[in-house]
Amino acid sequence: MNFISLDFETANHSRVSICAAGLAVFEDGQLTESPYWLVRPPKGHGWFDDDFIECHGLTHLDVLDAPEFPAIAKELVGRLAGDDLVIAHYAAFDIEHLRATLSISICPNPYLIMFAPVSSPGASGRNCQTTNSARWPRTSATSLTTTTPKPMPKLPGACCWR
Repeated sequence: MNFISLDFETANHSRVSICAAGLAVFEDGQLTESPYWLVRPPKGHGWFDDDFIECHGLTHLDVLDAPEFPAIAKELVGRLAGDDLVIAHYAAFDIEHLRATLSISICPNPYLIMFAPVSSPGASGRNCQTTNSARWPRTSATSLTTTTPKPMPKLPGACCWR
């Protein structure tokens, strides 16, 4: 099975404050590459909240010389659109931030389709734990075996792009 896993980190609560983007590309179930971009949030949305810094470890100094989202969008969205399945641990968060960022920077009202698990537990928030000096959000596990189409629900889940 071929699929891509998507993850964004944000500077603060603004939906357009993406400060890092990462993909994990799987071909025949094997990880083949994992591109990662630091991103400078747009003017007015680039302040870094201490809680977010604690979670992902990034600060304004990390993105000072990074490109803004439009500079990486073509490659990132092209990779997503070219795969059969795109998954994310907390897809509602990632897709909403992608949609908002695309809306202000490249194309208003981007068309994204999302499928969420039928029985999807609520996310536990941006609680963090430290693992090998990297920080990762800790949320409830989600089963992706049975899915039903939904129009961008506010639930964690998997998303599919065509």
